[in-house]
Amino acid sequence: MIQSILDRSIYSVNVEEWMGKKGSWDNTYEGTFGEDGVGWKAQAVLGQVKGDRFRHEKNKRKRSTYRGGLIDDQKVNSIKFEHSDDELFD
Repeated sequence: MIQSILDRSIYSVNVEEWMGKKGSWDNTYEGTFGEDGVGWKAQAVLGQVKGDRFRHEKNKRKRSTYRGGLIDDQKVNSIKFEHSDDELFD
């Protein structure tokens, strides 16, 4: 396969130079981070999902793993800042 790529006249990258470098031939999560990465558990589950189902599975996992406590949608957490423009209208 590499020879067929090299035979193309418009191919601008020297394949022989880059194929030997670490990471240029393995774009998987395991190849880059191994089992020590932060997203190892997510990769084990979501790595098998392809296409449109990926978004569905990702959002399903996000909903089921929220551990931040009760979400109060009636509470306002904004802070009012003093603006210099407010002084013009007083």
